[in-house]
Amino acid sequence: MDDSKERKAGEASTESQDSGNDLSELEEILVELGRDLENRFEEAGRLAQTHQNVTAPGILDDLMDSVFDSFRPNIPYDRIGLALLDEDGSVRTRWVRSDLPEIRLEAGYSEPLLGSSLQGILESGEPRMLNDLAAHLKLNPRSLSTRLLVDEGMRASLTCPLVMKEKPVGLIFFSGAATKTYTQEHCDSVQQSSGRLARLIEKSRLYENLVDLNWQLGVARDALEYQSTHDSLTRLWSRPAILDITQLELDRSRREGKSITVMIVDIDRFREINVAYGQQGGDAVLRGVASRLSGSLRSYEEVGRCGGEEFLVTLYACDERGAETVSKRLRALVSAVAVDTPMGEIPVTISLGSAVVRPAHAADLDAVIGTAEKALEKAKQDAPGSSVIVNI
Repeated sequence: MDDSKERKAGEASTESQDSGNDLSELEEILVELGRDLENRFEEAGRLAQTHQNVTAPGILDDLMDSVFDSFRPNIPYDRIGLALLDEDGSVRTRWVRSDLPEIRLEAGYSEPLLGSSLQGILESGEPRMLNDLAAHLKLNPRSLSTRLLVDEGMRASLTCPLVMKEKPVGLIFFSGAATKTYTQEHCDSVQQSSGRLARLIEKSRLYENLVDLNWQLGVARDALEYQSTHDSLTRLWSRPAILDITQLELDRSRREGKSITVMIVDIDRFREINVAYGQQGGDAVLRGVASRLSGSLRSYEEVGRCGGEEFLVTLYACDERGAETVSKRLRALVSAVAVDTPMGEIPVTISLGSAVVRPAHAADLDAVIGTAEKALEKAKQDAPGSSVIVNI
C-alpha cells in the first residue's frame, strides 16, 4: 500500500473511531475541518504539479480562518492568535485574526520561550485564563505582548497549549474585548479539543512543506528543461531544439498539404566584429540580432541559434512570396539601427538563405537544411545583406 493509501486508511479508521465516541461540539467541528484540510491539500498538490502560483502558507491560514469562523458558538472571542515554536527556542506568532479594526500584536511577533509565562503553560499543559488584562499588565509592565493586546482593545484572554504526542507545538490565544469573558467551562472545552487541533495544525504545516517542495521541484524541472532546450547567450531555441521543431513542422506540412519555409540567417562579417570589438562586443551583437529576429516573428513562427553567428527560422504555411516578404522585413529590421553594445553602437547586416518546401518534399530535414545553407552561401557571394530563396 502506498503512502497516500496508508494515510487515508488511517484517517478513515480514526474517523470511524470518532463516530463511535461522544465528541464535544468543538471536536466535531475539528473532525470536519480535518476533512476540509485533506481536500485543500489535494487541491494545492494539483496546482503545485502544474507549477501554478501556489502559496503554501495558505493551507494553515485557511485552517485557522475556519477555526475563527466556526468556534464562536462554543467559546467567546473577538480575536484569535496562533503562535508556534521555532527551532531557535522562541515563540513566533504565525497567524492572527480579529474583529476589531487594529491589530498591534501581528503575525511574525517573536519572543524567547525560556523563562516566560508561556513556557509554564506549555510545561503544565493547562490553559490560562486572564479575565482582566489591564490589571495583569500593571503587575507585569514589561510584558510587551500583553501591552500590545491591551492597546488593541482586548481585556480578557484564554491561552491554551497545543501539544501532540507529548511534544509542544505552540499555543492558541483567545481574546475578548470585555473583562470576565472566560470561565472554567471554556477552559475545559478548549483543553478537550486542543490535542486534535494540534494534530491538524501540524498536518497543515507538513502539507505546506510538501506543497512548497513539489512546487520548487516543478520549477527546478522547468528550469532544467529550459536550459536543455535554449541557447544560454541568446535565449533562443538551441540547435537540437530548433531542429526538432523544424522536423515536426515538416511532418505537419506533409500531413496538411501546406508549404513551409526554412531560413538560415547569418550575421555578415561577424569575425571582423569579434576582432574589432572583442568577444563581449560579438556576444552583444548576437543577443541584439537574436532579439530583433524573435521580436519580428509571429507566435507560431520559430527561431533558434544553430551555431556560431547563424540562426534557423521556421515559417509554417509560408510559400515563396511569404518567404520574400519575411526576408525583406528581417534584413531591414536588423540593419535599420546599429546594435547598442558596451563598446558602442555596431552596425550589423544579415544574409539569408531560404528553402521553400512543398508538402511532397517535406520529409528529409537534412536535405532541407542543406538546401537553405547552399542558398545562404549564394547570398553571401552576391553581397552582404542579400537573400536567396530556393524552391524544393
